[in-house]
Amino acid sequence: MNQIRPRLLIAGTGSGSGKTTMTSAILSALKLLGKSPIAFKCGPDFIDLMFHREVTGIPCRNLDLFLMKEATVRSTLHNHGQSFDLSLIEGVMGLYDGIDDEGTASANAVSLVTGTPVLLVVNVHGKGLSVCAEIFGFLKFMPNRVQGILLNHCPDGLVAYYRSMIQERLELPVVGALPAIPEAEIGSRHLGLITAAEISDLRQKLDRLGQAALQGVNWDLFFAIAAGADRLDPRETMAETEPILPEGRDRSGVGSGTTNAAGDDPVSAEGDRPLRIGISRDEAFCFYYQDNLDLLETMGAQLVFFSPLHEPALPDHLDGLILWGGYPELHARTLSENQGMLQALRTGSQSGLPIYAECGGFMVLHKAIRTPSGEEYPMAGVFPGITRMTDSLQDFGYARLTANADNLLLPRGAVIPAHSFHHSVSDDPGDCFTAVKAGSGRSYPAFRQTRQTLAGYPHLLWSDNPEAVSRFLAACRVYQTEQAPFRASAAATAAAHSHS
Repeated sequence: MNQIRPRLLIAGTGSGSGKTTMTSAILSALKLLGKSPIAFKCGPDFIDLMFHREVTGIPCRNLDLFLMKEATVRSTLHNHGQSFDLSLIEGVMGLYDGIDDEGTASANAVSLVTGTPVLLVVNVHGKGLSVCAEIFGFLKFMPNRVQGILLNHCPDGLVAYYRSMIQERLELPVVGALPAIPEAEIGSRHLGLITAAEISDLRQKLDRLGQAALQGVNWDLFFAIAAGADRLDPRETMAETEPILPEGRDRSGVGSGTTNAAGDDPVSAEGDRPLRIGISRDEAFCFYYQDNLDLLETMGAQLVFFSPLHEPALPDHLDGLILWGGYPELHARTLSENQGMLQALRTGSQSGLPIYAECGGFMVLHKAIRTPSGEEYPMAGVFPGITRMTDSLQDFGYARLTANADNLLLPRGAVIPAHSFHHSVSDDPGDCFTAVKAGSGRSYPAFRQTRQTLAGYPHLLWSDNPEAVSRFLAACRVYQTEQAPFRASAAATAAAHSHS
């Protein structure tokens, strides 16, 4: 039986309105109430989900209507939300802010596509009656599912004043309010909030927010609105997930049907050991989509997590490697001093180990990283040239990438959506793909490939492109087969030494 699970989307009037603070506070309060919530995030953001996960203790997922198809967004929300008491979705930017002036891929679009009621976060600091005009504009601007208001930076003594004013003029309930809580504030930097791992007293901050929300939210009203979410049909599965290919181009050599010389499926050939895929995960390389990890495991990969920052070498017997994005520039000295790891990356690439790297992972594969202060730190040197930090965002936003040649992920002509968000530039960003920005249509080159190492600034969400993962894993299976004699010889030598 398909029960309707309570569901809400926390949207804001704009960036900085307090969505992440309010979402984290409500998640924390729900835990204090004995509930089991799960969190989602509209858009391509990585950092906000780190705070959600710190509260809930479980992976959180993105709902992105540019990187994912509508059916995939709905099925992701349904499939992962069914086992929890309530699904809480944090919006992106302002309610209507998306790719274009139609609000495409906005939080409002996610709300409408999924039939999810919205609570609008409004920062009332420095405002009086104008708050009503602001809310009125949001209610009337476009069709929406706004069902209530959450007041942010609202002193306890003024909650009744704002509630009365808003409810009398707009006939819309104020569901809750949070005062300014200086001791629970979270700092920010050029990519948004600082990451959860960087805050030593994060648990105390989240507990403080939860206690405030426990007192400041009308929970009966909150749960009543959440119960008004539309039914998500479990029979609606993901739509076709093949990457877009040019007319007349076949799919030989791509996807789960790819075979090796023996005719076996290279990803899961019977009798072969699982593919060991190294996955970077530490404070310098922490930007990843949970759905990407899930898809890798679903398609037969054994994920081996490691720290490029702290470990002296790659894990043993890897068949493939993925370096996610993050903040390598903040840890450039430590990375540069970890010569064992840098040498392992060079050796792995030179040996043909399939390596995929995004953004921060791309940066560390350069000859050097130049920090904002002008200091230059040597890196792995898989690619020549350096990457240097800039004062402004580079190639920011959504884009569609078209493969200019067959590569580690896609055949020539295939198209995949992506998102870029970085404050650095490379001497040679590569030209494996041509990126065309959504909205403006401006194009720029992206990704370089040397041997079996493919790296670039854009981030990819693979939910609707499993063939890219299958192609990567097929290359990993080939590498595993090629390395088998050397590994067997090394193992025999080690065994002989152990008995001598």
